[in-house]
Amino acid sequence: PTAEAAQACRAPGACPSAPVAYRVVSVMNFKSTPAAALADWADYHLLLGVDHMVFIDNNCGDGGRLGQARLVGRPPWEVALSPYVNAGVATLVTRYRCLDFNSSFGAPALRYRVMSEEAAASPLRERMRDDTFVLTIDDDEYMVMPDPLETLATVAQSMKLNQLCAANVIWRNYGDAGYTCQPQMPAVGAFLGRAPLWQEAEKHRPYIKHAQEEAGAINIHPGFRKGKALFNWGHMRDCTVESPKNDWTVTAHQCEADCGALRNCAHKTGLHHDMETSDECYPFHAASGDHEVKGLASGGLWINHFEFQSLEHWEAKKARGRTNDHSPRLGTPPSYFNDVEDASGAIALQLRIRAVQSAPLRTCLARKFLSAPGSAAAEETRHLQPSQ
Repeated sequence: PTAEAAQACRAPGACPSAPVAYRVVSVMNFKSTPAAALADWADYHLLLGVDHMVFIDNNCGDGGRLGQARLVGRPPWEVALSPYVNAGVATLVTRYRCLDFNSSFGAPALRYRVMSEEAAASPLRERMRDDTFVLTIDDDEYMVMPDPLETLATVAQSMKLNQLCAANVIWRNYGDAGYTCQPQMPAVGAFLGRAPLWQEAEKHRPYIKHAQEEAGAINIHPGFRKGKALFNWGHMRDCTVESPKNDWTVTAHQCEADCGALRNCAHKTGLHHDMETSDECYPFHAASGDHEVKGLASGGLWINHFEFQSLEHWEAKKARGRTNDHSPRLGTPPSYFNDVEDASGAIALQLRIRAVQSAPLRTCLARKFLSAPGSAAAEETRHLQPSQ
């Protein structure tokens, strides 16, 4: 639905105030991701203010052609993403299908490489700027901004005004909610129980020790003080170099590129790793105590990470394999990932949908992103649902 709205907005004279430069761009590689989940992720992040999405197809084979995809002879994920590509709000990169990752070339390196390549071609070439905000998040990660009047462009502007080139944002790690089969609804409204944040669990050392043991047994991170880094394009671009053999590598996975006059709030602590306190970046650093990173958005900012989802989804994820050289995932999701009921992401989404000005688009989004019946999110937002 948002792809159609974006296409209408691009009609001559329809949206004269639309910016020429991209303020927010996302890049994500996917493999064996259900087509509907890709569309959910796209609609959700367009609603949050992403201007353009770069999808990197890592599938090998047709991934199982079902339904509409079989009729048109295309893989289901291509069918699902084609409205966004046709609307000009997405690029689907297919030249890295069947790519094998290894210890020196994982998913982060591929994203840097693809962004460098795509930035040299249309439409990104004309619209990328050094202060363009780049989201390098996965298909099971959803940015959350509780204030419906703020968008990811707010974050881009905050980073610019505060002279930041990179910053860390914390995960809220959600469990399986007791589902065996994958629910037929977007993950953001289906899974409402998460693991405690470090700030919530740090006084209970036995709890943390037990959680670490459970997570270690199935080769996953226990989920405390971990998240992702946010970059501007000028900093991300400096993270890649090309060797004489045309073998792209990342200068450092931690992206220790020089920010020039800007501050790098992810430099000392590392990106996508355990986050430690950094006095230099306190207002913007999730693990410093401000787990909502209100320095980047007044209403807060974090990532809802739906790592497990249902047991069905978890088994498929284990079978798919890693995009790095980490040990294979094992076992079943630890129960502590359901310990804290947290519907704030689902509620924030309903508030944002309610703020959409277009009535047809608002109704379409409300139907697509219904909260789980009887859940806290459904009860708290029931009065906010637009009349049908």
